[in-house]
Amino acid sequence: MISRAFPLIVFLTCITYSSTALAADDCIKPEKHETVSYLLVDRSDRLENKDGFDKSLTALESMLQPGERLIVGLSTGKGSDTTVLMDLVKPKGSMWVSMLKTRADTKKFTSCFDSVKSKLAETDEEHDKSALLETLGFVSKVLKNDSASKKRLFLYSDMMQNSPSVSFYSMKPFDPETAMKKVEKEYLLSKFPEVSVLVAGTGATVTDAQARRLEAFWTNFFEKTGGSLDFYGPVLLSSN
Repeated sequence: MISRAFPLIVFLTCITYSSTALAADDCIKPEKHETVSYLLVDRSDRLENKDGFDKSLTALESMLQPGERLIVGLSTGKGSDTTVLMDLVKPKGSMWVSMLKTRADTKKFTSCFDSVKSKLAETDEEHDKSALLETLGFVSKVLKNDSASKKRLFLYSDMMQNSPSVSFYSMKPFDPETAMKKVEKEYLLSKFPEVSVLVAGTGATVTDAQARRLEAFWTNFFEKTGGSLDFYGPVLLSSN
C-alpha cells in the first residue's frame, strides 16, 4: 500500500552500540558518504510475519546505493532505548581505491548486514511499552546532524505507540485527530525535513478499519514533521 517538532522528550533516550558475529567496532565505522538511511526496527512485540520481515530487509538492502551510509537501530520497548547494531557506508569503487580493497569492504558490509538481520530476527521479546514516538525524536536528531543531501528513514514496526505519554491502545476507538492533538501536547512531534519515510510491518495486530485510521495518523504525522511517507504497508517493496 503506497501513501504518499523535536522539543521535549519525555523518556530519556539511551543509545548503546553492539554487533554480532564480527568484532564490536567492525560494523560501527561511519565514513565519508553521499546519502544516509536509518533503519529503525521496533521489536517490542513478537514477530508476527517472519517471511515479510525477511523480505522487507532484503528489499531495503537492494535499495542501498554505493556511497550510502546505513544506520541500523533496534528498539525493544525498554523505555526508548535504542541499540545501534550497524553504522557503515556501502563501498563505492573509484580510481583512487584498489579493486581488492573495494571487494574486501563490500564483503564486510554484507557480512555486517547479514549479522544484523540475524540479531533482529532472534530478538523475540514482549514488552509492555513501545515508545516509538520518543525513539523517533532521537532518530530525527541523528538525521539532522548528518550532512548528506538525501536522507531516508526505514521503519519496521506495527506503528502502535504505547508509552506513558501517549498510548494508542488506550484510545477506543483510535481516532487520528485526537491522537495527533495528544502528540503535539506532549511535544512528541519530531522534525524530519525532506526525509523520505518507508514503513513496513503494519497491519498484523489490528483490524482493517484500525489499520486505515493508523495509516491516516502516520501520514499526517510525517507531513507535519516535514517528511514524506512514501511507503506504508506490511512488506517493503524494492523500488529498484
